[in-house]
Amino acid sequence: MRYLWIVFIALVLLAIPSLLHAQTELQQAGLLVQFEDGRAESFCINYQADETITVEELLRRSELPVVVQAVGSMGAAVCQIDGQGCAFPAEPCFCQCMGPDCRYWGLQQLVDGEWRYLNRGATGTQVKAGEIYGFAWGNNSPSAVSSLPVRELADFCPIEAPPPSAEPVAQVASQAPATPAANPEPPTTAAPPSQSEAASNADAGSSWISYLGFGLIVLLLGGLVLFAKRKRA
Repeated sequence: MRYLWIVFIALVLLAIPSLLHAQTELQQAGLLVQFEDGRAESFCINYQADETITVEELLRRSELPVVVQAVGSMGAAVCQIDGQGCAFPAEPCFCQCMGPDCRYWGLQQLVDGEWRYLNRGATGTQVKAGEIYGFAWGNNSPSAVSSLPVRELADFCPIEAPPPSAEPVAQVASQAPATPAANPEPPTTAAPPSQSEAASNADAGSSWISYLGFGLIVLLLGGLVLFAKRKRA
């Protein structure tokens, strides 16, 4: 019996680091939304590694106002994003696709440096880590895809995933269409955080995890000692 308890304790101690790592690991995916005026907004969507999310959820986590219509087994059709599109249910979801000029929110995926039209819709498309999806308003079809800029995941997300938080965070980068300026001024950008700041943030994020693991170990060993004393009594 004593040897079984030793084996049990060893297995628990080996499992604790894996469990803590699984709970803190984040995945990232990119989302690009392009409007009729050429304005494009890009988002880095962070989600837990054990989550299963769809492109519809990816779009909702961008925190842009979204209007959708349930269409049975196909899931939901995207009617409007941030005021662009059709105000369902006051008007049909595809109110601007009633004739030869068919304009709606088309879903695309960036694969091997090329945007590809998706027929299965946002609800029926599951997101995998590192993937990039785009919504473009305009004349969309498998043979005529609205033009979206080709980007890499690094253009949406930082190289390393940020420390985990209670809620997934969408990092936003907007790109407005270029307009001439009377007196153009050189753009100013904020200085990136130093390596020491990044390291301190990483240490702060991992310290509480270490304390949690140590606390679990202490509680487990304390419970086993108490159980052994009661058994001898």
